[in-house]
Amino acid sequence: MSFKRQEWRSLAENIISMAVMRGIDFLVPLITLPYIVKVAGLGNFGKISSAIALALYFGAFLQYGFAITALRDVARCRNHMEKLSNIVSRYYLTAILLFLVGFFIYLLLIFSINAFRQDFLTYILAFMLVAGQSIMPIWLFQGLEQMKRVAWVTGVTRIVYLFSLLLLVNDAKDYPLVVGLNAFAVWLAVAVSVVVAKRTFGIRIILAEFNNIIVVLREGRDAFLSQFAPNLYNNSALFILGFYAPSTTVGIYSASSKIIDVLNSGGYIISGAFIPKVARDLASHAIFKKIMLVNGAVLSVLIFIFADKVSDFLFASSREVAEIVRLLAPSVFFLFATITFQSGFLCLIGKDAVVRNITVVSSLLFFLLGLFIIPIGGIHGSAAMLVGARAMMCGLSYMAYRRFL
Repeated sequence: MSFKRQEWRSLAENIISMAVMRGIDFLVPLITLPYIVKVAGLGNFGKISSAIALALYFGAFLQYGFAITALRDVARCRNHMEKLSNIVSRYYLTAILLFLVGFFIYLLLIFSINAFRQDFLTYILAFMLVAGQSIMPIWLFQGLEQMKRVAWVTGVTRIVYLFSLLLLVNDAKDYPLVVGLNAFAVWLAVAVSVVVAKRTFGIRIILAEFNNIIVVLREGRDAFLSQFAPNLYNNSALFILGFYAPSTTVGIYSASSKIIDVLNSGGYIISGAFIPKVARDLASHAIFKKIMLVNGAVLSVLIFIFADKVSDFLFASSREVAEIVRLLAPSVFFLFATITFQSGFLCLIGKDAVVRNITVVSSLLFFLLGLFIIPIGGIHGSAAMLVGARAMMCGLSYMAYRRFL
């Protein structure tokens, strides 16, 4: 399969746009992370991380697999504007419904557990942050292959967050503002993106019948479970650690995982640009696969080798962070490969149920293992839980890919 010059140009534009968006989205935290740790302390940073880890469970619920289903639907009808408006409206209205239900359940949980209730403001702001990130219609711009339209929105709002953080967070007691300012910037980006979508593409929000929302929920069930299940090992590695380790240790693990997340963003950048094309022409998966696997392997090796230097650059005392980064390094390749075989192939050929089963089994198994190994191994148990789950998911996804190739 070879791409035409125009296709390569369009692909390059979207990769660059997504790189700018993802790059700013992860570069800003890397700039602010040392500042937050210095001003608020690793303990308060650990509290922030624990609150966001809880909210992320609900974030996966709010996304409901739209990164797969909505992206796929938009990519396939992007030249039919009336049909596109109907599809986008269904997903928007479904997202609003999920937000209301999720927030109600979240409030009940916060008020029911004393440890959460004591830091009520931080937990509420964490939910608003994660909800904004989940509702952000990135899938729309990806499906239309117009990422440049939203990249500048994300860039400007992240810069707003950066400067407001440096101006307003000056003391350890200000740590809830770290989450609050971030949430404000994200919701600002959501609002502007909706306006851009309407004015640029002429997308109209149509009041969908409730039956259409039920269809979205039913058809997205497998994708939702596939997107939600990784929280059982990913967020739980941090969340469970918070029950058995001091906030400082939680901060160290969170800081280490942030570094890994920056590398993982490369996989999402490449796949976000390629998948709309692969959805229309499955033969292009061969090129996509080579690019993803090579980049995943290179990044895993590089972060393992340069963990000390990266940690020294970001933190004054980095020995513990560098150690955990090295333990987590293989997970970068496993994630790149999993995206390649799941979202980039199996989901596109209608094997959502297969992806769901692989993801749920792997995630649930390592969540249960984590309940035993984290109390014993502490921060090292958390790292083993995450790497093990991603390795198993990668292996099973490759086997399924070979089966349906």
